Amino acid sequence: KLSSTEMGIFQAIFIRGCFITLFMAGLMLRQGSSLNPFLHINGVILLRVAAEIIGTACFLLALTAIPIANATAILQATPFVLTLVAAIFLGEKVGWQRYLAIILGFIGVMIIVRPGVDGFSIYSLLALVTVFTIVIRDVATQKVAANVSTVYLAYLTAFSITLMGGLVSLVLGTWTPLTFSNVGVLAGAAGFLVVGYLCGIMTMRVGEVSFIAPFRYTILIWAIIIGIIVFGDIPDALTLFGCAIVVVAGVYSFYRERYLSRKEQAIS
Repeated sequence: KLSSTEMGIFQAIFIRGCFITLFMAGLMLRQGSSLNPFLHINGVILLRVAAEIIGTACFLLALTAIPIANATAILQATPFVLTLVAAIFLGEKVGWQRYLAIILGFIGVMIIVRPGVDGFSIYSLLALVTVFTIVIRDVATQKVAANVSTVYLAYLTAFSITLMGGLVSLVLGTWTPLTFSNVGVLAGAAGFLVVGYLCGIMTMRVGEVSFIAPFRYTILIWAIIIGIIVFGDIPDALTLFGCAIVVVAGVYSFYRERYLSRKEQAIS
């Protein structure tokens, strides 16, 4: 978001991606793996990569134009969409309480997006598109063969997004001269992304999903604080109200799922 004031967003995606790709390549080499990004490529992995590319472009484009708290809050609709997809297409059993949580969650998102009012922006819809690309990515990830490593998927994703950013920048002709300042900002963004990604994986491997998942909503607190301090974006009352609805609905949905899971285990 900071770098977009000095360069095109796709140039920023390319530079940030270079740092991430180099880091992931280092992890691949440490594992003794090939750096050929097309080694395990197939239809499912291509679908996952396409969803990542579209989602990254949409979210970062949205981030350039709307407050970081709003964009982050909209992304919190992802668990609701995932639950809905699991119920409709994967046959997962979902009770009326979780359906109610899904409805409340979408109401909260609509309060944040506010279609049809003066504060509405097409960029809010781009953030909403990102939610659906994340769902496609996660569903595709479940279908990836077990012999394909997480590091390879991360490396392929970083490589593909970086390539996309570079090609689009060339086509649009929006490349601007680099400074130590904006390169440093993007290197920092890459570093935070990699650390967050690795910490997320390590946490998911040692903890219960139902206990970990509610922590995702603390991202709204940090997004609001950063938005105020760095960008001077103070959320209005409706945005905060929408955020509160999304958090309450999301946390309830996770704990309801945890309760049902333990109930089934007790019966079996």
